[in-house]
Amino acid sequence: MIEYPRKLKTHYGLKKPRDRVESLLQLHGPLTMKEIMDRYNKTWRYGITSGQLTGLLSRNKKFIPHGETKVVGLTGKAYNSMVWGVPA
Repeated sequence: MIEYPRKLKTHYGLKKPRDRVESLLQLHGPLTMKEIMDRYNKTWRYGITSGQLTGLLSRNKKFIPHGETKVVGLTGKAYNSMVWGVPA
């Protein structure tokens, strides 16, 4: 059996989406919505939709917006995306 470092073991063992997103933001710093969703869905077996993530980030006081950034989509159209983080 592979022994994981304690920090990773607690990171991957989280059950609630709120705790998982908080852990992601603590490890990686402020991220855009797209980056959070991509990392979440690649890390855990059951993914999260953009609607679920939006509700989770906007309703929980643990997550603070750090501004907006321009993101270019697949069609080449640019749009604004919120950058979210957790207090240090």
